[in-house]
Amino acid sequence: MSTLTPRQTQRRRSILKEVRDQLSSAGYDGLSMRDVAANAGVSPTTLYNLYESKDGLVLAALEDLLAELGVAIQATHTAGLERLVARARAIATQITETPRYAEAMARMLFAAGPTDAITRILMTSAVRDFEDLLFEMQRRKELRADVNVDRFVRLLLGNGWATILLWLKGFIALHDLVDEYVRAHVLTVMPAMTPSAQKRYAALAN
Repeated sequence: MSTLTPRQTQRRRSILKEVRDQLSSAGYDGLSMRDVAANAGVSPTTLYNLYESKDGLVLAALEDLLAELGVAIQATHTAGLERLVARARAIATQITETPRYAEAMARMLFAAGPTDAITRILMTSAVRDFEDLLFEMQRRKELRADVNVDRFVRLLLGNGWATILLWLKGFIALHDLVDEYVRAHVLTVMPAMTPSAQKRYAALAN
């Protein structure tokens, strides 16, 4: 894997930030490769050489954002159920801060096929995250040892996206999304929690 120079790193950061800014202000249809290049201080040819297409650029910006969120979640120094809550809170907070960007990504996902890149980025990677978290919860005695982890991974993924869909369709207000998204995750795993964990996290489920 090639290592980027500081100048290349800064150029990449500027490009991907501009993509997210444009998606936040104008949505996917309003995103212009030419405008991204101009505002990031690179030529259109350079931009196309780096990312090939508008979708490639959007996906690179999404992966970059998720990497930043991963660092932020890591910085909470949480584990097990606390980490599950921290992850949910970080994702939902990001959505509330950039709702048009989140809407553009959700619409791309809902229109994508099982093997498309955005499915891998937003769903396949989440499956791995949830598996790791659930097994960690079992080791920490927060989740019962007899729980079918695969089943609860699918439930977490489905209930999380169902909450986002309800927000997109106007059934959840944006200012309530963080609490509702966190609650969806806690309620999903609540039946599988050990009694002591249920007692500690009952408030988040109400």
